Amino acid sequence: MNTYQKFLTLFFSGLLILPFSLSAEGTGGEGEEGYEADDITAEIEVGTFYLDEDSLRFGKYSGLTDDGFDPYLNFKFESAPEWDDADPSFWSLQGWRLGLDSVRLEFDYRSHGKQKFELQYREIPNNRYMGVTPYNGIGTGDLSLPSNWVSPPNATTSSFATLQENLKPVEIGWNRKRLELVFDRELNKNWMFDIEWRHETKKGIKDFGAVIGNSGGNPRAVVLPAPMDWETDVMEASFDFSNDRYQFGFSMYASWFDNAQKSVTWDNAYGQRSGWAAGVGFPDGQGLYSLEPDNEAVQYRAYGAVSFNGSSRLSADVSIGTMEQNDLLFDYTVNPALEIHTPLPRNSTDAKIDTTFANIRYTAQPMDNVSVLASYTLDDRDNKTPRDEWIYVGGDSQDQKDDDEGRINLPYSYERKQWDLNATWRAAHGVRVKAGVQQKDYTRTYSEVLGSDETKFFAGITLRQWEHASLSFDFASSERDVDSYEGNRTFLLSHLPGAVDEDEFENLPGMRKYNQTDRERDEYRFRLDFFPAGNFNFALSGSMFEDDYNDTDGLFGLQESEVTSWSVDAGFYPRDGVHLTAFYTTEAYDSEQTNRGWRSSDITTADDPERNWMADSEDDVDTWNIALTFDRLGEKLAGDRNAEFGMDYTYSNVESNISLAGGSNAGVSDIPLPTLVSKMQSWSIFGKFEVNDHSAIRLSYEKQKLTTRDFALDNVPIDGPSNVLLLGNTSPNYDLSLIMLSYSYRY
Repeated sequence: MNTYQKFLTLFFSGLLILPFSLSAEGTGGEGEEGYEADDITAEIEVGTFYLDEDSLRFGKYSGLTDDGFDPYLNFKFESAPEWDDADPSFWSLQGWRLGLDSVRLEFDYRSHGKQKFELQYREIPNNRYMGVTPYNGIGTGDLSLPSNWVSPPNATTSSFATLQENLKPVEIGWNRKRLELVFDRELNKNWMFDIEWRHETKKGIKDFGAVIGNSGGNPRAVVLPAPMDWETDVMEASFDFSNDRYQFGFSMYASWFDNAQKSVTWDNAYGQRSGWAAGVGFPDGQGLYSLEPDNEAVQYRAYGAVSFNGSSRLSADVSIGTMEQNDLLFDYTVNPALEIHTPLPRNSTDAKIDTTFANIRYTAQPMDNVSVLASYTLDDRDNKTPRDEWIYVGGDSQDQKDDDEGRINLPYSYERKQWDLNATWRAAHGVRVKAGVQQKDYTRTYSEVLGSDETKFFAGITLRQWEHASLSFDFASSERDVDSYEGNRTFLLSHLPGAVDEDEFENLPGMRKYNQTDRERDEYRFRLDFFPAGNFNFALSGSMFEDDYNDTDGLFGLQESEVTSWSVDAGFYPRDGVHLTAFYTTEAYDSEQTNRGWRSSDITTADDPERNWMADSEDDVDTWNIALTFDRLGEKLAGDRNAEFGMDYTYSNVESNISLAGGSNAGVSDIPLPTLVSKMQSWSIFGKFEVNDHSAIRLSYEKQKLTTRDFALDNVPIDGPSNVLLLGNTSPNYDLSLIMLSYSYRY
């Protein structure tokens, strides 16, 4: 048990004893200091979950993964002073799901409105999937092949003769533990101090793609398990001042990230092949994968506001920050057989990014029925990471390039300026009209587009003059214009001057990044609320977003996209304690993109229109739920004993379809890809019955079924792809039942 765990154990053990010690100290007579015995209330719930089959995916966040019984404990202790007590301080200690991997503990103390102290601890599992791998050393940064591994020269995965006999299980997933402290203190009637601190760890195993090889057809890959051992600390402190006219404050935010595992080294599973330097293939070659580097960030912020005569207000918010990362760099390659003639230009990246954010906002009410808002925002990211030439090694498989073939890193920076102006007019009783304009200007460095601007107009109306209904409609239209798009700008900037010709390129010249090209967008939102009686309500809402990259005719990339959503929800309450609610939501995501297949070995293919292809993606999401609850059955079932009962059914279905079409030389089929499916059905019934004034029994039953289909995972053996060895991830499916029974006692 490490120091961190010891601290938690001792701290919460002390808190568990606290209620009883306070009760013992408070047995004195009237006027004596301390708590009366009845100042402490408590509730303890002891129960168990029963799962009828194993399912790693079902317990992704809950920790309920194995079939059988899982006992747990919930508790709550709190002080309950009278409202007129001289010192009405309040504290509570709560715990949920003790005994499970998803435990949560919380302590809360508040004193007379003067100060507050909170402590929270949580464990959150994230179970991904079970896989298999032939590698030894799972959970470490050194993955080695078994001693009897077989991989002849120019091998593919089908050549791994001893693969099956060496497979061992590996669970991909991690556990997150978070400890959070919050302290607020009122220094006087105007000043408040607040400090928060959070410590979080993530430990487990994630997957990553490990590649050896570079260019042409020689890369070979394996999907491998990488250890996670992360620690993150976040601290934020602030001083705030407030009175009837002025409000201002100062704060500091800081974060520190530490990765105890810096890299993963693995044996090359593939035998020597053409295009690789000697000594790269099995059994001599290795690869190295760098994991997330240590980093830290700090931000200082000042903010304030002033009110003028109750009809206008001016506020400002300014912050400056720095992000830094300075881990030591690994050598160009881990393979000693490869020739390295030029060392690294530096031992560490010395990466640094300065950030500046500023917002000034003015609101006013020039007339009783009109209000206006004007604001300006500056968001600047200045990447000061040094630029160097890196004479790289291609995928741990080739000797180091010549000096004139090196690449220069590009420290991307941007600046965003935004102006907003809008007004609201209360035209009549229950009628509100709003309209406005927004302007954004972007400036980027080391990018295909150096500048762009976007103008947005919006308007809306809300009608609430009816007694039993309200209606709102909003519309917005925006247009983004970009400067000249130079697709090979970053390619040229990443080489030494004169090392490549001005018309050379890596990406197809007609390709456009969707966030750096002209775009027109229209947005619509609608909502109707109808409540004809006090026991019934109904609502209908919808939205639509349309993006049109209309200036990209003849160019490639995202052409258009559309997102539509409709929802209806209703509630019926026939009598006190009876609730019937339901909702249905349907969403559709459609997009169309184009490209051209070409070969760098034959540059003429970049001009062949018969290599054009188009992909049309459609995602449809349908979700509905119906729930019925009875809160006060006790009056009829057991006199003054309360009883609750409820039922809930949820259905969600996601289907994704991708259609391809192309020219005679595109190499694509017009037959749609198999439909991707994710369907969830969950039905539950639950009840609670009070045995007496102090105790109650809970019982619930849940039936849940998950059905998924993914052609990229289903029926694909780990050695199915010729040049990629997989981990064995498959689409999750289960059909199971969960029963919960608990007994709670209050005193």
